[in-house]
Amino acid sequence: MTTNSSLATLCFERENPAEYGRIITDPLGNFIKIVEFKNATNEEKAIKICNSGIMAFKPAILRKYLPLVLQQHPNQLQEVYLTTIVEITKTELMGIFFNKLSETDNEIYQIINEEAKRQNDFIELIASENFVSPAVLEAAGSVLTNKYAEGYPGKRFYNGCDQ
Repeated sequence: MTTNSSLATLCFERENPAEYGRIITDPLGNFIKIVEFKNATNEEKAIKICNSGIMAFKPAILRKYLPLVLQQHPNQLQEVYLTTIVEITKTELMGIFFNKLSETDNEIYQIINEEAKRQNDFIELIASENFVSPAVLEAAGSVLTNKYAEGYPGKRFYNGCDQ
Protein backbone atom coordinates (compact mmCIF):
# COMPACT_ATOMS: atom_id res chain seq x y z
CA MET A 1 0.00 0.00 0.00
CA THR A 2 1.50 3.35 -1.01
CA THR A 3 0.62 6.85 0.08
CA ASN A 4 2.00 10.35 -0.44
CA SER A 5 1.12 11.32 3.12
CA SER A 6 3.71 12.88 5.40
CA LEU A 7 2.69 10.41 8.10
CA ALA A 8 1.27 6.92 7.95
CA THR A 9 0.16 5.02 11.03
CA LEU A 10 -1.28 1.59 11.58
CA CYS A 11 -4.22 1.18 13.92
CA PHE A 12 -6.50 -1.61 15.05
CA GLU A 13 -10.01 -1.88 16.40
CA ARG A 14 -10.89 -3.63 19.66
CA GLU A 15 -14.27 -4.23 21.23
CA ASN A 16 -12.62 -3.66 24.62
CA PRO A 17 -9.60 -1.47 23.81
CA ALA A 18 -8.22 -1.39 27.37
CA GLU A 19 -5.34 1.03 27.84
CA TYR A 20 -4.21 1.50 24.24
CA GLY A 21 -3.85 5.01 22.85
CA ARG A 22 -6.74 6.10 20.62
CA ILE A 23 -6.94 7.44 17.09
CA ILE A 24 -9.22 10.49 17.13
CA THR A 25 -11.08 11.34 13.93
CA ASP A 26 -13.58 14.00 12.89
CA PRO A 27 -17.20 13.09 11.96
CA LEU A 28 -16.07 12.40 8.37
CA GLY A 29 -13.43 9.92 9.54
CA ASN A 30 -10.45 12.20 8.89
CA PHE A 31 -7.49 11.82 11.23
CA ILE A 32 -7.27 14.47 13.96
CA LYS A 33 -4.82 13.19 16.57
CA ILE A 34 -3.47 10.29 18.59
CA VAL A 35 -4.16 10.47 22.32
CA GLU A 36 -2.51 8.32 24.97
CA PHE A 37 -4.96 6.43 27.19
CA LYS A 38 -3.88 8.13 30.41
CA ASN A 39 -4.38 11.54 28.78
CA ALA A 40 -7.72 10.67 27.15
CA THR A 41 -11.10 12.00 28.20
CA ASN A 42 -13.88 9.51 28.96
CA GLU A 43 -15.37 10.25 25.54
CA GLU A 44 -12.02 9.50 23.86
CA LYS A 45 -11.60 6.30 25.91
CA ALA A 46 -14.89 5.05 24.43
CA ILE A 47 -13.34 5.10 20.94
CA LYS A 48 -12.47 1.61 19.70
CA ILE A 49 -9.85 2.54 17.10
CA CYS A 50 -6.45 2.14 18.79
CA ASN A 51 -2.94 3.30 18.02
CA SER A 52 -0.61 0.40 17.21
CA GLY A 53 2.46 2.54 17.81
CA ILE A 54 3.67 1.89 14.27
CA MET A 55 4.20 5.19 12.46
CA ALA A 56 6.16 6.21 9.39
CA PHE A 57 7.16 9.84 8.85
CA LYS A 58 8.80 11.56 5.93
CA PRO A 59 12.38 12.16 7.15
CA ALA A 60 12.12 15.95 6.79
CA ILE A 61 9.27 16.04 9.31
CA LEU A 62 11.31 14.19 11.94
CA ARG A 63 14.44 16.26 11.31
CA LYS A 64 12.49 19.48 11.71
CA TYR A 65 10.14 18.69 14.59
CA LEU A 66 11.67 15.95 16.73
CA PRO A 67 14.13 18.35 18.44
CA LEU A 68 11.22 20.70 19.22
CA VAL A 69 9.15 17.89 20.73
CA LEU A 70 12.07 16.71 22.85
CA GLN A 71 12.72 20.21 24.21
CA GLN A 72 9.30 21.74 24.66
CA HIS A 73 6.57 19.16 25.10
CA PRO A 74 7.14 16.84 28.09
CA ASN A 75 4.00 15.92 30.04
CA GLN A 76 3.66 16.05 33.82
CA LEU A 77 5.79 12.92 34.17
CA GLN A 78 8.50 14.40 31.91
CA GLU A 79 7.59 11.90 29.18
CA VAL A 80 7.76 12.85 25.52
CA TYR A 81 5.46 11.25 22.95
CA LEU A 82 6.41 10.91 19.31
CA THR A 83 2.70 11.36 18.57
CA THR A 84 3.09 15.01 19.63
CA ILE A 85 4.69 15.66 16.24
CA VAL A 86 1.31 14.95 14.68
CA GLU A 87 -0.39 17.66 16.74
CA ILE A 88 2.22 20.39 16.28
CA THR A 89 2.64 19.82 12.55
CA LYS A 90 -0.97 19.34 11.40
CA THR A 91 -0.85 22.39 9.17
CA GLU A 92 2.38 21.31 7.51
CA LEU A 93 1.67 17.62 7.10
CA MET A 94 0.39 16.83 3.65
CA GLY A 95 -2.23 14.40 4.79
CA ILE A 96 -2.13 11.78 7.47
CA PHE A 97 -2.83 8.25 6.33
CA PHE A 98 -4.10 5.68 8.78
CA ASN A 99 -5.41 2.23 8.16
CA LYS A 100 -6.65 -0.62 10.29
CA LEU A 101 -4.53 -3.75 10.43
CA SER A 102 -7.67 -5.79 9.69
CA GLU A 103 -7.90 -3.97 6.34
CA THR A 104 -4.18 -3.85 5.61
CA ASP A 105 -3.33 -7.48 6.40
CA ASN A 106 -6.32 -9.45 7.65
CA GLU A 107 -4.36 -12.71 7.97
CA ILE A 108 -1.89 -11.16 10.43
CA TYR A 109 -4.78 -9.45 12.23
CA GLN A 110 -6.53 -12.82 12.73
CA ILE A 111 -3.33 -14.49 13.98
CA ILE A 112 -2.75 -11.69 16.51
CA ASN A 113 -6.36 -11.89 17.73
CA GLU A 114 -6.20 -15.68 18.09
CA GLU A 115 -2.97 -15.43 20.10
CA ALA A 116 -4.39 -12.69 22.34
CA LYS A 117 -7.49 -14.82 22.96
CA ARG A 118 -5.33 -17.87 23.75
CA GLN A 119 -3.26 -15.86 26.22
CA ASN A 120 -6.34 -14.37 27.88
CA ASP A 121 -8.25 -17.65 28.09
CA PHE A 122 -5.64 -20.35 28.63
CA ILE A 123 -2.41 -18.96 30.05
CA GLU A 124 -2.01 -18.43 33.76
CA LEU A 125 1.04 -16.65 35.05
CA ILE A 126 2.94 -18.44 37.78
CA ALA A 127 4.21 -16.37 40.68
CA SER A 128 8.01 -16.39 40.55
CA GLU A 129 8.31 -17.75 44.09
CA ASN A 130 6.33 -20.83 43.04
CA PHE A 131 8.54 -21.65 40.06
CA VAL A 132 12.09 -22.96 40.00
CA SER A 133 13.82 -23.06 36.65
CA PRO A 134 15.45 -26.34 35.58
CA ALA A 135 18.87 -24.63 35.64
CA VAL A 136 18.44 -23.77 39.33
CA LEU A 137 17.38 -27.33 40.15
CA GLU A 138 20.42 -28.69 38.34
CA ALA A 139 22.81 -26.32 40.13
CA ALA A 140 21.27 -26.65 43.60
CA GLY A 141 20.39 -30.33 43.52
CA SER A 142 17.06 -31.99 42.99
CA VAL A 143 15.57 -31.15 46.37
CA LEU A 144 15.05 -27.57 47.42
CA THR A 145 14.05 -27.38 51.02
CA ASN A 146 12.42 -24.26 52.33
CA LYS A 147 12.77 -22.32 49.11
CA TYR A 148 11.94 -19.18 51.02
CA ALA A 149 10.58 -18.33 54.41
CA GLU A 150 8.55 -15.29 55.32
CA GLY A 151 9.16 -13.48 58.56
CA TYR A 152 8.72 -9.82 59.24
CA PRO A 153 6.53 -7.98 56.69
CA GLY A 154 8.32 -7.56 53.40
CA LYS A 155 11.25 -9.81 54.37
CA ARG A 156 12.08 -13.11 52.72
CA PHE A 157 14.98 -15.42 53.36
CA TYR A 158 15.99 -17.63 50.45
CA ASN A 159 17.65 -21.03 50.87
CA GLY A 160 16.55 -21.44 54.46
CA CYS A 161 16.64 -19.32 57.57
CA ASP A 162 20.39 -19.18 58.25
CA GLN A 163 20.37 -15.50 59.12
